[in-house]
Amino acid sequence: MNQQALDVIFGAIAAYYIWKWAFRSKALTLKSKIKEYRKHLLHIYNMNNDIYKDKLNETLLAEIEKCKEMAKESDKEVLKSFYEDSQKKMKDQIPPHKFPVMAEYLDILLVAFSLAFAVRAIFLQPFKIPTGSMQPTLHGVNLYDDSRTTVKDKYTDVTYQQEVLKREIISQPESKIRKFTNSLYYGQQYADVVAKSNGFLDPNFVAVPLSKTIKYGIPLLESYSLVHMRDSEHIQYPLPIPGHKLSRAFRDGYFTNKMALKGEPIFKGVNEDGDHLFVNRFIYNFRSPQRGDISVFMTNGILYNDEPLSGLFFIKRLVGLPGDRFRIKNDQKVYLVEGGKETLLSKGHHASFDKIYSGKGGYHGHLRANESIHNGMVVKTTRQTKNLYAFNPTDDLKGNGTYFSYDSNTYKKNGDKYETEDNNTWISVDSEKQVTLYQETQKLVFTRTSNENFIQQSIIRNDGYEAHIYEDYDEYKLGEGQYFMMGDNSAHSQDSRAWGPVPRMNIIGTAFSVFWPFSRRWGFADKVQPEDQPTVEAGRF
Repeated sequence: MNQQALDVIFGAIAAYYIWKWAFRSKALTLKSKIKEYRKHLLHIYNMNNDIYKDKLNETLLAEIEKCKEMAKESDKEVLKSFYEDSQKKMKDQIPPHKFPVMAEYLDILLVAFSLAFAVRAIFLQPFKIPTGSMQPTLHGVNLYDDSRTTVKDKYTDVTYQQEVLKREIISQPESKIRKFTNSLYYGQQYADVVAKSNGFLDPNFVAVPLSKTIKYGIPLLESYSLVHMRDSEHIQYPLPIPGHKLSRAFRDGYFTNKMALKGEPIFKGVNEDGDHLFVNRFIYNFRSPQRGDISVFMTNGILYNDEPLSGLFFIKRLVGLPGDRFRIKNDQKVYLVEGGKETLLSKGHHASFDKIYSGKGGYHGHLRANESIHNGMVVKTTRQTKNLYAFNPTDDLKGNGTYFSYDSNTYKKNGDKYETEDNNTWISVDSEKQVTLYQETQKLVFTRTSNENFIQQSIIRNDGYEAHIYEDYDEYKLGEGQYFMMGDNSAHSQDSRAWGPVPRMNIIGTAFSVFWPFSRRWGFADKVQPEDQPTVEAGRF
């Protein structure tokens, strides 16, 4: 929604409550109270009519009917008299309870919480997008720099969003009211914090809870962080960035060199909160997960580098189904392989794939496991694999004294194999250019890149999953009950390319709708087409 439309809606809601609290006539206020009073009597009757005597039940029903008739009355004195007399009469006749107000509120809260938990567990569960792995389909937390030009040497991050992408992203608010509404509408906080002296930013910041941030201005649904400047004055600067986001910003080098000069900005730009959405937990009771679904799943039992994944829930695009064999090729597209023939994933499989391959609005296709994007160019990385090293190698790797090192383990020659001291894993030399590491649940194949170095090429697991890295493509094979998940922003997504498939029992639902913020993505998830602008850098918008 655009800012003007939201202003009208917000203004109408504010005007209604101002009228209700300050300008509504006495008669209308009394009618409203009688209406609530009638609901209260009806609740008492419904809860207790089986234990009350007939006479009391008849009195309650009669009083409920009189409340209904009062809706037609306009004389405030008549309304006031009825309201006071009725309360006194019913108080004398209804058996007293200890702490009646507390009991009623507890009753209401119990029903409300029961319904909320039932809906959450069975139907719709709220979820917040924590990272940018699904951008631009769903936005995670973002920081946009407004202090220097970084895009095409013409725009700052903020002005690029505004002028090129036409996004409703805020710049320096002209008033506190506009600052509040921008935070309310779009979950965006603009800040311009200037260093008062020369110094270094200390990454050991202090997160400030929402309850204590009123002195800085009230950010919605977020908290501030206090960053300490190591200088002669030991100043702390409040930034409208929550602790978990600021921690990632320091880790990713957002604060270049972490040094600030007097009069220069420590942070100037926009902090954007992640999309909040409802997850449909009901749908998978009636159908299996389908290719193209934006799926939310638990990370139980999923390992990355032999360690459990951090975070309880992940959200990714479902790309591969059980039994699939598919390839991610150098053109950043996915191809199913059936009977030796390749079939491109397209809108025939799910409408989202054509969008992902469009090269517009932030979409850049699906990158291979060891690819990333830098300055608009696809580059090779080693972020998804580990290396194995040979020490004192001979030409055929079989001479005396040769041993291997992998993941802090040493493998020494023992006959035709290379083993660890506990003998639970071993390495076989398949050829001069290839070795295989046998583990309890899988085997890893490595190919030689230099005399001492071998790089992982294949993973073949006992549960049917396979991953192979070739020169021109990556190939994956899924076993029974296994699903392959990828982020739409695959250049900045840790997904199945790194930690393998997701078992069916972990998948809990699909993205249903974005309920906040009120951006162009508001409403049913995955419905918005990409902006008609070429993608210049992965994950940028």
